[in-house]
Amino acid sequence: MIKTILLASSLVLSSLSIFAQTAAPAIAAPVKKDVKTVAQNKLTSEERATNTLRQMISVCSIKKEQTPQIKQILLETENSIDKIILSTPKGKDSTSAISAVKKESDAKLSKAMSPEQWKLWLEFRTKQK
Repeated sequence: MIKTILLASSLVLSSLSIFAQTAAPAIAAPVKKDVKTVAQNKLTSEERATNTLRQMISVCSIKKEQTPQIKQILLETENSIDKIILSTPKGKDSTSAISAVKKESDAKLSKAMSPEQWKLWLEFRTKQK
């Protein structure tokens, strides 16, 4: 009986020490940055505009006739945002300028899309936030 208890307790202790050895590196691993954020920062303005257009096509059923106009608006928006970010000195806040560009873009997009498409896009963006 004592042998069984000793054997069981030694098995438990040895399995705990093995677990502690394998779990330790995972705990000490550096915190990873959000993969989406890092990947998003590496995309060009053209790639970001194209990705947004793809989302709009799938979410809002953008028609082929609308695609060039909407892509142009998105590309202009992304280029403007890039210029603002690059021209803003470190430590200065550029959010108000970027917000103004996005509002102007939204006004253009709402005219390029049907009311139903625009409503779907706004709902999608709200869910994404």
